[in-house]
Amino acid sequence: ADGLSIYDSESYRNEAVPEVPYYYFYRYLPPTAIVAAPAALLLDPWPAYWVWVVLNELLLGWLVLHLLRTPAGTLRRRWILGALALAFTPFYLEQFMGQFSFLMAVFLWLPLRAELLRNGPRPPEPAEPRAWGRLFRRPDLWAWSGAIALKSFPALFALPYWLVGRRRTVLAGAALVAAASLPYFAAR
Repeated sequence: ADGLSIYDSESYRNEAVPEVPYYYFYRYLPPTAIVAAPAALLLDPWPAYWVWVVLNELLLGWLVLHLLRTPAGTLRRRWILGALALAFTPFYLEQFMGQFSFLMAVFLWLPLRAELLRNGPRPPEPAEPRAWGRLFRRPDLWAWSGAIALKSFPALFALPYWLVGRRRTVLAGAALVAAASLPYFAAR
């Protein structure tokens, strides 16, 4: 909004005046900043932080309910997974620091859930052109791409996907992340 680079820091341009009590330089892809920008423009830092804490708590509740309702494994195992999600102490550190790692983990739960619900190994993706249309309707592709757009290291899933013949998934994920990121870089 102010024409400064989202990557502005003490060691790069150093144009922005810090308005928060502490911060770390921005190292994510542009979609993370684009999603967070409205809250940053509408709210002061501390109220924005508390909104983020509440959103993360709601995501945690959604994740626990989703773990309990996923029809894979025994009911006992699902209860254990839900309990582990609630007792996962790095979540509280995440809340304190206001990071995006938990949101990324929730995004990654959707591709993992899709894998858990498959019966047996998945065959390679079909080569017909209609397969692309079906691929872009899969929530697990969008969730994986969203996880990459938030924090780039979920892109490491591309290697096992590629090795098991899911090349279209890898290419579609790369296209979605590029489509979300390249306009910022082209404009800058």
